[in-house]
Amino acid sequence: HGEAWRFCRLGRAIETADWIDTRLRDPATGLIWDGLRPDPAGGTLFERTVYTYCQGVVLGADTELALAAPERERFVARVSRLVAAVDTRLAAGGVLSGHAGGDSGLFGGILARYLALVADRLPGTDDAAELARRVGDYAALADVAREKADPVSFLAGLIAARTGA
Repeated sequence: HGEAWRFCRLGRAIETADWIDTRLRDPATGLIWDGLRPDPAGGTLFERTVYTYCQGVVLGADTELALAAPERERFVARVSRLVAAVDTRLAAGGVLSGHAGGDSGLFGGILARYLALVADRLPGTDDAAELARRVGDYAALADVAREKADPVSFLAGLIAARTGA
């Protein structure tokens, strides 16, 4: 498809990320709402539920755009804000919280995966990458996944280190 096709896709990705940032980021918390849908009365209804997977996929998109888009700093700033909101509102002592059953463990896993991406792909002194490394040691988890090490042993060691067990 060539370079022109890639540029068009990048433009669409930026538009989509901007749309999400403008319409679905809760101005009070900085977290991403679940979505919106048409109101039968003709307006728009916002699904203001906050799911961890929504935070994860937006972190993934904005991280990739920070690496590919010409305006890198804008996306790094978005990643920083969202990681800080996750740390403040969805984690306790660096551990993701709120896994009460159902799909919540899966949703938390999606967020953990993209926190690892932030820590791995935005290295250096970026506040977002540093904070992502602190929220649950996701950089180490990314290394385990990349090297296909035994994740059960790794997680058991991580839990033991965090709990003092």
